[in-house]
Amino acid sequence: MSSTRKLWTWVTILSVLSLPIFNSYLWQFYNYDSPQQSSTPVKTRSYPVTNGFDDEPSLLSINTSSLARREDYSCGPGRPCANGACCGGGGFCGYGPTYCGDGCVSNCNAHAECGKDSEPPNKICPLNTCCSEFGFCGTISTYCTGKCQSNCVLNPPPPGGSPKNSALKRMIGYYESWSYRSKCNQKSPSDLPLSELTHLNFAFAYIAPGSFDLIPMDDQTPESLWKLSTDAKQYNPSLKVFVAIGGWTFSDNDTVTQPLFGEIASTAANRQKFADNVVRFANRYGFDGCVTGLTAIGVSLDIDWEYPGAPDRGGKPEDTENFTLLMKTLRQTFNGSPRQLGLTFTAPSSYWYLKWFDLPGLVKYADWINLMSYDLHGTWDRNNPIGAIVQGHTNLTEIQLAAQLLWRVGIKPEQVTIGFGFYGRSFELSDPSCSKPGCRFKGGARPGPCSDTSGVLQYYEIQAILKQIPGLKPVHDEKAAVKYLVFDKNQWVSYDDAETFEQKIAWANSIGIGGSLIWAADTDDDKFTAMSGLVGKQVSHVDVQQKSLLPTVANVAANLIGQIGQECQVLKDHECRPSRDLRCEKGFSLVGWDRDGCKNGDEGKPICCPDAAAPMNCQWRGSGGDCNGQCHAGESTLFKSSWGGGFEAQSGTNKCGRGVKVFCCEAGDWKDTISGCYWTDCGNDCSSSAEMRVGRKRTDCCKVTKPPPPKLYCDITICDLDNTACSGDADFEYGAKRDLQATNSAVSDFALEKRGSRRPFKWYTTAGLLITQESLTYPTPSRYVRLLQQNLQGLSRRWWQIRSRDCGDPHLTQMEIGDTPPSDGQVEHPIPLVTASRFAAVANHGRQWRPIPTSQRNTVPDGERTRTPAIRAEFWQNVWNNGQGLPSGLPRVTPNSPELRRPVDRIYERMGSSTNPSHLTILRNSVNAAKGLLEIFRRPMSPDNLRTHVTAALAGSERDIQAFMAPLRDTVAMFQYLRDPDLVTRMDTIAAGVYSELQIIELNTQGSEGLSAHWNEFYPYYFGQVSEFVRNYVSELFSRLSLPIVSDSIRYIRQQYEASNDPNRESVLKELQEIEDKIPDMKYAFED
Repeated sequence: MSSTRKLWTWVTILSVLSLPIFNSYLWQFYNYDSPQQSSTPVKTRSYPVTNGFDDEPSLLSINTSSLARREDYSCGPGRPCANGACCGGGGFCGYGPTYCGDGCVSNCNAHAECGKDSEPPNKICPLNTCCSEFGFCGTISTYCTGKCQSNCVLNPPPPGGSPKNSALKRMIGYYESWSYRSKCNQKSPSDLPLSELTHLNFAFAYIAPGSFDLIPMDDQTPESLWKLSTDAKQYNPSLKVFVAIGGWTFSDNDTVTQPLFGEIASTAANRQKFADNVVRFANRYGFDGCVTGLTAIGVSLDIDWEYPGAPDRGGKPEDTENFTLLMKTLRQTFNGSPRQLGLTFTAPSSYWYLKWFDLPGLVKYADWINLMSYDLHGTWDRNNPIGAIVQGHTNLTEIQLAAQLLWRVGIKPEQVTIGFGFYGRSFELSDPSCSKPGCRFKGGARPGPCSDTSGVLQYYEIQAILKQIPGLKPVHDEKAAVKYLVFDKNQWVSYDDAETFEQKIAWANSIGIGGSLIWAADTDDDKFTAMSGLVGKQVSHVDVQQKSLLPTVANVAANLIGQIGQECQVLKDHECRPSRDLRCEKGFSLVGWDRDGCKNGDEGKPICCPDAAAPMNCQWRGSGGDCNGQCHAGESTLFKSSWGGGFEAQSGTNKCGRGVKVFCCEAGDWKDTISGCYWTDCGNDCSSSAEMRVGRKRTDCCKVTKPPPPKLYCDITICDLDNTACSGDADFEYGAKRDLQATNSAVSDFALEKRGSRRPFKWYTTAGLLITQESLTYPTPSRYVRLLQQNLQGLSRRWWQIRSRDCGDPHLTQMEIGDTPPSDGQVEHPIPLVTASRFAAVANHGRQWRPIPTSQRNTVPDGERTRTPAIRAEFWQNVWNNGQGLPSGLPRVTPNSPELRRPVDRIYERMGSSTNPSHLTILRNSVNAAKGLLEIFRRPMSPDNLRTHVTAALAGSERDIQAFMAPLRDTVAMFQYLRDPDLVTRMDTIAAGVYSELQIIELNTQGSEGLSAHWNEFYPYYFGQVSEFVRNYVSELFSRLSLPIVSDSIRYIRQQYEASNDPNRESVLKELQEIEDKIPDMKYAFED
């Protein structure tokens, strides 16, 4: 969408029609008295210009020199037809044999736009508009009646079947990112009427040339604003946040960004690259979708391409088809991602621009269409045939006519979201005594005091005028459903209010329009007058105050919070070093770093705390130019800085313009300490047992029963308990790995394959045949580091390591990879290789796997039936694992991939191999081992071994406390890894790639129909079962515990310790509670 949602550049092409007919139509349409008319036929087309918020195209933007001027449509030698038609021998312009045949003087190869004289003959008009007798396309009676040649429907009704009264069920508010830096009307996303919105569209993101990455639209828009926008969901959990890409200015002439949409859409490789970047962006910042103009998405995208195909906007004819292909690629990539991502696009209301859109093709891949049904008129009308006359920027009659263009190609009303403008277009009248619509204007009205742009007034500025100038009488144009206001004698502005919104909504509800969009939600006044008028009720500001107890006003746990970090230091006398090289002396833990005094953004000085009192979950808070950093409830402020640093931060390390950033660390026991707190109404007393109270508008009553117990520290992992557990991959099938045994258990007699080599995976077909499919090789950690040194694209320069000794929170974070591979890291497939065999079994049997360990008694999936029909065993036996199963010459999986003719090899190649390592990672070995076991429904520690360690711990062995905590701790770390935005992006990209490969296999083999459909079912179902197994699975083999895997272990340990007098009793129970609190987060990102 454009920055002002310029809609409605309604362009009509009139070649052989007389201007009086056209003028008569225009003036009758607006109920104005017709001026002096000319009888000259004209051919017209608009070339709209724009300058920011001003001079944008109108509904009737027709490029002609004068209304009254008579065009000469005669022709002759050396004087060709002005409209490009054939110059006939009789000296007149036209098409067909009469003008273009014998005796033709010039332009003799010209063809009509449609009909019998077009090329090819009988061409249909864009958008199924009427083809007139003379071969021109249009929608008024001159085209659609009389000798109209095709699609001769004057006022097509909307397609039926759309549910009525739905116009307010989807409410989209666009947020202008530049309002965040406004000096007089600064708005943050949390300042919007979030409780009334179903969708928040961030406008705009731009695209970087070459890389096609999404970037801020200018240097003044901080990246942190993206996160602030997605953070709005905390105030309305059902809110979906889209990012709108493009806009009017993005596609302006003579800009580096104008050709980008066309370039991206032009090739399959570019389309896929862009789609992958969008998913990566959405995962990083938490968007729910994308709006592309091309109009994001639970990431979403709104594509605002203004406009494909249109030559005056840099468009090319091939844009029409390529745009549809781009939307298809985006949708397929989104569908291949486990997350539910939204996709929409914006559409203009003008025939000239809309005719380049393949609407039926585009809507197949979009969730809905955002129709820009405002900004119909403005100061740009001075160049139109009607002339410089004032007209409302919105008009219900014109909106209805624009919608008919959609009905003509079968778009249903429910597929359309209609636009409303929270602003007005303003003019300076030429004659103050003539102020009705149709009177002449001199130019744009005076700039508003805040918007500071001639020709436009924001809604809050219009409301201020109405309040500041008593006696003003707005005029209600009931037919057009718009109001206009004259003030200061010659200032004229049109706008909507509750009455006109109601008229438009009534029409939208009557035909089944699917939703409403607002350009823009941030231009309303502070009382939400426009929003209240649109929804028909008073709208109030969402409560954005934190519900938790604020440490600045509460004494709750004040001593506890104050004690956090008292002995921590920023080592300011140290030299600046890259963050990966920062160290603390023995006995101290590195919890962060500060850039203050360092030149480079990734350099700093360490923040060190004593091991015994090192705080957890620390980060720099404060972003934007005025940082205003504030710690959250339950956090202590350790240090302040104008620069900030890491390891975690709300924003980068740029210096604050004003204010400071603060280094905040969570008081680990704060939640436990205030767990008995509750709110009462203002003035009420606490019960007699409550020991503290604080007052604001409400009273907080708390009872702190005892100080927190000593903290436990864990250094043991499951790799330390079984030296075979981490020497190979844990995701083998059929007995390749056992549940983790006790320290002194015998080593498994199963020979583990060397990591990185081909590995066999086995499964049984419905015919009982055992299929053994080998994976491809992949890099060892040493090879991974060498590839990093070669700057191979896609490889992560950071690896996932456990950063904390905290038994309840391993704090898995990314660390820089040095010149040698980390000794306790392993190369990891984000989507495990075992997935390929598990998927094949499901697609063959037509049933999902049940979340129980695979064994000789459970070798085939026998769970819920798939929706997609099972694929016969013959395909799996003869093709799937056959080295010649695919024809030669198919596209390579990647440019570096070899030709792979065994179908399953294309899947393994996508998952990660020696020739396609870009999505592989390096993960702490113990976490990788736990992940591999849990992904095939195996416990990291058997119940018998759990009992052994608990018994020994209660007998006084502190090492066994760490032993029984180890698998729980590694499981917590596993989901910290799986929910990392970078890892989510990698999994989404791999899943989408597998989907694409399965489509290629389907197209090139017999009996494989339904492979890709099976993947779309299998992937979210299977990994949803994995996370459910971790949280809830009850194993028949371990019925004596009869509890879910994690809470099973926790409850057993808790029962034993609660019944004991062990000196570590309270500390163990506290760590168990911390892990138990994390169980709801043990799920994949796509399950949110």
